[in-house]
Amino acid sequence: MISDLLRKSEAYKEFSAAAASGKASHAYLVIGDDTVTRKAYMILLAATFLCKRGGLYECETCNRITAGSHPDVHIYNSDGKMRVEDTNTLISEASMRSWADGAKLFFIDRAESLSPAVQNKLLKLVEEPEGDAVIIFFASSEVPILPTVKSRTKKCYLPLFAPDEIFAELCSDGVPRAQAEIAAALSGGSFERAYKLGGDEDYVRLYEGVFAMLVGCRKSQDIAKYLGSELFTKENIGLTLDFTEIILKDALIRASGSGAKLTTRNRDYDLDEIASGTSAGALAMAILAVNKARKMLSANVGAVTVAETMLFDILEAKYKWR
Repeated sequence: MISDLLRKSEAYKEFSAAAASGKASHAYLVIGDDTVTRKAYMILLAATFLCKRGGLYECETCNRITAGSHPDVHIYNSDGKMRVEDTNTLISEASMRSWADGAKLFFIDRAESLSPAVQNKLLKLVEEPEGDAVIIFFASSEVPILPTVKSRTKKCYLPLFAPDEIFAELCSDGVPRAQAEIAAALSGGSFERAYKLGGDEDYVRLYEGVFAMLVGCRKSQDIAKYLGSELFTKENIGLTLDFTEIILKDALIRASGSGAKLTTRNRDYDLDEIASGTSAGALAMAILAVNKARKMLSANVGAVTVAETMLFDILEAKYKWR
């Protein structure tokens, strides 16, 4: 479960220790754009505060928190449209005693969407908390948060997860292994992105196509057959570049013998094929070629031109850095 992974994170351990000792802050700002992990973290934090058994999800308190029916757990702004009127309701609820003689928790999701008026309205509660109220903001970025709010909250970050951890979680949820491997490799540590990728079989085909291209594109004459493929359509080229970079980085690890952990799984033979006849320096330059392609794409250069330039640059790097 994601909650089990969250328990192992340093951010949670620090929070849990503070809550257990009665030294938890009255206001937190949690930064991270993974909505799947955010929801799991809200439940875990609520259980940590309110469950007398430490939030093991085995009691009535935890069951009510998980079901969203605990009277001392309030979640606002799930739709990103919180109004000043909603803050009045929140402030009113914060002034009331808790039902279970413990903390009253107010989670404000998508805090980056809060208007300055709403944030200023909440500032008084952050500055002068009512009773046992704890307010926890979740935001994808701290940039839109007013300095006055940021300075009065304890800032922490959602953890990012290793590909192996995400792969195991996806498999346990019934995602086919091939799709789970690709989703985990491309997730960037985010469960939200991993579940989106894991639910689309087209990603498997695209991923295999990039591997085949990097293995089979050995000379300039080979480039033409890939330019018209689905790899480099306007819709797919961004993902193709992501796949290409991940695979090249793993090929670099194999070529350099660094022993670093690979992102791709069970593809050592293919990675060695990509690295054969070249050097770690050439693969490093090939990765730079992918970043150059992204810049061209962001400058509205056509997908085919971007693809052709990248593949020529990769081949040139292999030739120059043998």
